[in-house]
Amino acid sequence: MSGVDFIVFYHLHDATTIKELHDKVKKNINISKKTLYTIVDRLVEEGLVAKRRVGRQIIIQQINQPVSIYLHNLIKTHPYLVKKHLLTQTSIDILLTLLHRELPINWIADVTGLSQRNTRRYLVRLYKSALIKRHTGNHKPLWSINKVNSELTQFLEAYEEFRALRIIDTNNIEASLIWVQGIEFLIRTPMKIDKLGFKETGAMLLEKYGLKLISAERTYFYTNRELTLWDHAFLTFLSRRNDPTQLRYLAYLYKIHQSEEEFNEKGRYYDPETTEVIQNLFQHGRETATLRMSDIEELEKLYGE
Repeated sequence: MSGVDFIVFYHLHDATTIKELHDKVKKNINISKKTLYTIVDRLVEEGLVAKRRVGRQIIIQQINQPVSIYLHNLIKTHPYLVKKHLLTQTSIDILLTLLHRELPINWIADVTGLSQRNTRRYLVRLYKSALIKRHTGNHKPLWSINKVNSELTQFLEAYEEFRALRIIDTNNIEASLIWVQGIEFLIRTPMKIDKLGFKETGAMLLEKYGLKLISAERTYFYTNRELTLWDHAFLTFLSRRNDPTQLRYLAYLYKIHQSEEEFNEKGRYYDPETTEVIQNLFQHGRETATLRMSDIEELEKLYGE
C-alpha cells in the first residue's frame, strides 16, 4: 500500500459511493476514478475495507474492526505521516518488526527482505519523525518502536495478528496461528504447504542436528529469512511451549552445538526469558522446576553427548 491508499482509506470512515469518495479525495490529490477503483480494490483485498451492493450502487466503508479504527485514528491524529509519505507498506513492515524487540540493522533487513542500505534509509526517516528510537551502547546500534506514540502502537498491535490471519486466509490454508511477531508468524496445519514465504520447520527439521523427534503435525514459519538450526530449535519450542520437554530439548541442543553467539542472537529475538533460563543452567548452575541438569543428562544417554 502507498500513501495515496491511506488517504483513500481515511475518507472511507463513513459509508460512501465511488462518486462521493472521488469528490472527497480529489480535494487533497489529483486522482482519476479508474485509479480510485484500483485503490479501493486493493484495500478490499487487504481486508481493511468492505464493499456491498445497495440497489444499483456499490457502497464502500472501512471494516468495523479494531485494526481499521486504530488506523483511522492514527491518520487523524498524525496527518503528517501521510503528507511526508511515512505511512507506506514498507514503513509499516519495519515498524512491525520493531514492535516487540530492539534490533540491529542487519536483523531488520533480513526480516523485511530489504537491503541494509534501504533499511538504513527508512530507519533514519522514521527516527527523525520520532516514530522509532535508537539505542547506542558497546555493540552495534539497536532500534525499537517509540511507544510514546500510543496511536501508532495500538494500530501495530492490532494489525500484526490481523495481517497474519489475512495471509493465511488468502492462501486458503487450513491452519492455527501459534505465534506472531511483527511480519513473521508460525502456524500449525495438517496440510503440506508450497506457498511463497511459508517455510517448513518444527520437530522433523531437527533430525539433521542430532535430535530425532516424532511429530504427526506440520509447522510452517512465514518469513523472508533463511532458517538455521537455532531458528528451527526455537520455533519447535514455541510450537509447544507449554510442554516442559521442549525446553529440555532446546537446552540439550544448546549444550551439544555450543554456538553461543548465534544461540544468544536468535534467542533474544524469539524468547529472551527462555534463553536466559538455559544460559543460567549451564553458565551458573541455576536450575528451575522445569529445567534441571539431570534432564540434560537423560537426553545425553538417549541421543549421545
